[in-house]
Amino acid sequence: EKQLDAAREFITSPFLRRLGMPDRAHLEEAGVDPEPFINYFYDWYDGSIRGMDTEIGRLLERLDELGLTEKTLVIFIGDHGEEFFEHGKTWHGHTVYGELTNVPMILRRPGDVAAGVVVEETVRTIDLFPTILELSGLAAPEGIQGQSLLPLFSAAASESGGEWIALPAVSEKAAGPPNNPSGSHESYALIAEGWRLIHNTIRGDDLPEFELYDEAKDPLNAVNVAEDHPDIVERLSAEMEIWRSEVEAGKLISDEEMIEGASAEELKRLRSLGYLQ
Repeated sequence: EKQLDAAREFITSPFLRRLGMPDRAHLEEAGVDPEPFINYFYDWYDGSIRGMDTEIGRLLERLDELGLTEKTLVIFIGDHGEEFFEHGKTWHGHTVYGELTNVPMILRRPGDVAAGVVVEETVRTIDLFPTILELSGLAAPEGIQGQSLLPLFSAAASESGGEWIALPAVSEKAAGPPNNPSGSHESYALIAEGWRLIHNTIRGDDLPEFELYDEAKDPLNAVNVAEDHPDIVERLSAEMEIWRSEVEAGKLISDEEMIEGASAEELKRLRSLGYLQ
């Protein structure tokens, strides 16, 4: 606690200062050794995972007791990862590197989801919605983003006639004000063909415009190989531009329009969570 208090003085973001989430640089400025400090955070995180394992086990046991196992689709998915100095920071939401965007996705329903199947393909969280619809016997709406995962893991996939199409997975990190926990830079990541291309569209001097990583061999994106593969950077950046055009065409209304009619309490809660400035 004394080490954290010492580091807080150097954290510029009020949000991260309050949560006690220092960068490696903050600790070094405070004279704190970063390695034992972050190992302590690792232990807490591992404990949280162990606690979640226990609760999921209780849920599955209770479904068995009630005779609902065969009738229930259970899905476990993470919304983001957490950084432990892989790129010098802690917390989440500030980059599009693997430690923050690679998340678990586990589905279970005996008879529809084949047991023990591990999908090697890169899939996306937006694929979950059409998957649930198909498992529920419901048609997906026209123009839906994502595609059903059943052709990748289900024993019933051949009967459904579905076909899996490998599509790029995209993550984005929007720019915020300099004192925002996510920082003032803007980045996009596209995963395709076993590669992760990152385009830093708004960046400081410490970041190149493009970064390229071998996603299978380097899932935490430690070695940037963009200079070794300019052809791949060019090809994947063209794919990213296609994605941007499609997203721009389906752009949602602005935050200002979205919050019209929201109560003062709702606005307060959104600001406290960092969704509004």
